[in-house]
Amino acid sequence: MAGIDNITKQILSDAQEKADAIIRDAQAKSEAVIASATRKAATSQRNAQADALTMKSDLAKRTESQVGLRRRQDLLKVRQELIEQIIDQAYQKLDGLDDGAYFDTIEKLAVRTAHSNEKGSIVFNQKDLDRLPKNFEKQLNDDIRGKGGSLSVSKVAAPIENGFILRYKDPESDFGGIEENCTFKTLISEKKEQLTDIVHSILWPASSKEKPNA
Repeated sequence: MAGIDNITKQILSDAQEKADAIIRDAQAKSEAVIASATRKAATSQRNAQADALTMKSDLAKRTESQVGLRRRQDLLKVRQELIEQIIDQAYQKLDGLDDGAYFDTIEKLAVRTAHSNEKGSIVFNQKDLDRLPKNFEKQLNDDIRGKGGSLSVSKVAAPIENGFILRYKDPESDFGGIEENCTFKTLISEKKEQLTDIVHSILWPASSKEKPNA
């Protein structure tokens, strides 16, 4: 019996040693795994924090950029509206001139627009025909005589708000001809970009290169 007990004890002792070795090895591996996982978790946390900071920074930059863009867009919109108002006021001022100043402006414009060496007619709306100065046609032709042409005032009114239309017949045809639309709206529309540049350079000389789109 004693022999069996000794053998049993030896087997148990060997088994215990193996078990202890297995446990120690498992603990070592477990600690290594835990340490590795801890390092990875810490790295992931740092990366996540860095990513969060980067995202926060990027978001802040994008937000700032968007705010800046919106501010510039709003500023350009306000500038454009202001320029439109000024141009509209210029139109209203032209349209509201007293008779003397109005027809003086019309005459100068007609002299500048009249064709050289051609006979034509100048057409007004009914309101302007009714208040046309008596010597207007004579004065106009005296002023354009140097260009070798002439203009007669048409007795037929045109459906225009103000200004005038110059009409020239085609010398080679009984039909058609050439018309020069010199109504104030047409003239301002044709010169709008130039007028916009002028107004912008006067109001904002330091930023004259940042022209609003017309």
